[in-house]
Amino acid sequence: MQVEQKRACTSCGSENAPDAGFCWRCLVPFAPTPPVPGGPNVRSAMPPPPATWTPPVPPAEPARTRSSKVAGAIVSLVAAAAAYFGVQYLMGPAIALPDTLADAQRLTDPGSRRFEEFTADEGERYHIDAEGGVYGTGSVPRFFVILVDGSAVETTDQLFDALVMGFSQAGAAVDDTDVESGTRRGSEYRCVDATAGPQAATACMWRDDDSVGIVFELSASVRETRRLLWTVHDTVVG
Repeated sequence: MQVEQKRACTSCGSENAPDAGFCWRCLVPFAPTPPVPGGPNVRSAMPPPPATWTPPVPPAEPARTRSSKVAGAIVSLVAAAAAYFGVQYLMGPAIALPDTLADAQRLTDPGSRRFEEFTADEGERYHIDAEGGVYGTGSVPRFFVILVDGSAVETTDQLFDALVMGFSQAGAAVDDTDVESGTRRGSEYRCVDATAGPQAATACMWRDDDSVGIVFELSASVRETRRLLWTVHDTVVG
């Protein structure tokens, strides 16, 4: 799926997707755009990216758990992470992102910290606890991780749709005609190539009974990112 970038940023002049909520390069917010009307399914209820939009309070659904909000949160979180890399339920103590993953250090620069804080805030907005981390060498980012500790009501395909929508709303592009999918020790996964501005990347996600995780790796093949995905999974989940 190719996203046509037509919206010029008044701050830096970069072109963005027509419905982008903020600039993929400098993160300056645009005027808010109304959410697409529809029911609770993932495709019709995706929120636009963060920073300029407050999601509506969904109707009470007694049959669903709090984890039914995972897909909506993923859209906003992936949009923020894709924008960051274009330029440059209940989270318990048993599952958390470490300081080192796959021989990469967790970055602590202002941009990485901003992403971590936004992940936590956006998780709270959707009534889930989520953790995000940016990993790399020195000050150079290599990959980001989003972790949700808890069971999601949505199917793996619905959560993957949320991931693709998040990239789209950040002005990035995902080729969802060529998706690698499968299972590993009971965990389902999806991997796909993506681009954020001039930067090529690969995105992978897992979903199992107790967690959802997303890894977005810069300049990597699906095979490499799939291997990284399971390294992250086995490190933080076991």
